[in-house]
Amino acid sequence: MEPFKAFSKYTMEGLDLVIEYYPIEQLSPELFQWAFELTKRNMQELYEQTWGWKDSAKRSEMKDPEALYFVALERETRKPVGFAHFRYLLEEDKKAEVLYLFEIQVEPEYQSKGVGKFLMMILELVGSKNEMKFILMTVFQINKRALNFYMKKLNYVIDETSPTVLEEHHYVLSKPLRSW
Repeated sequence: MEPFKAFSKYTMEGLDLVIEYYPIEQLSPELFQWAFELTKRNMQELYEQTWGWKDSAKRSEMKDPEALYFVALERETRKPVGFAHFRYLLEEDKKAEVLYLFEIQVEPEYQSKGVGKFLMMILELVGSKNEMKFILMTVFQINKRALNFYMKKLNYVIDETSPTVLEEHHYVLSKPLRSW
């Protein structure tokens, strides 16, 4: 976060948060467990309507050796309130290096207060700084709130590599990034 020191805190909407960066090997077991439980609370129902939910599969994905995290915490109490899990990948179909967002989750009482949008802004800046060509993510077609957030508020589009509506339960969304 050093090049992005100005983005290491969030003090809007009555919140006083710090944003911390962790490669998976530096994420404490307590923070990991919180992130997993938050993901399960927020996403299990959607998964069960589409691909099915398996704790072991989600844990494995979230613990991948390449996994990187930004975590938003209350400054005074250190209570975690949101996180983004991402990786840098070579996207075969695009023949480009991308920042792939695997999860962005915010505690329900902190949603609609700009935390997710702020984390996305950080990801876009970090992706650009690291010369990634795109941010990509998978979003369930039934997750209308997320689709509205990404497409209407943040200008993401359905990527050309996205499966067709009839083939799958999800879209691949993307946004091109500019290098610095």
